[in-house]
Amino acid sequence: MSDEWLNLYETALNKNEAYAKAADWWTGDFIFIVKASGSLDHDIMGFIGLTHGKCTGVKPIVSESEFEIVPPGGSSSSPGKTAVEYTYEATQDTWISIIKGELDP
Repeated sequence: MSDEWLNLYETALNKNEAYAKAADWWTGDFIFIVKASGSLDHDIMGFIGLTHGKCTGVKPIVSESEFEIVPPGGSSSSPGKTAVEYTYEATQDTWISIIKGELDP
């Protein structure tokens, strides 16, 4: 994912009052993954940090070796790896169907 897309996503989340209220209890970072399929020949990934209704940071992820899935509140066991609690992944076609409202997330 591009820096531009991720920064726009962060800005949109932080300006969304409904999201801030709905997620004021949530703490959990994740990796957003668009899986390679069809004309997309590689996975596209980005880190999204979320804490109490705010996006605390974003960054592109190039390889699965850059992050580690940990229990909630946990930290990475490897220096330099980004610790996340979750991944959200689907093919490009599936994400497009979700965005269009054709599938529930």
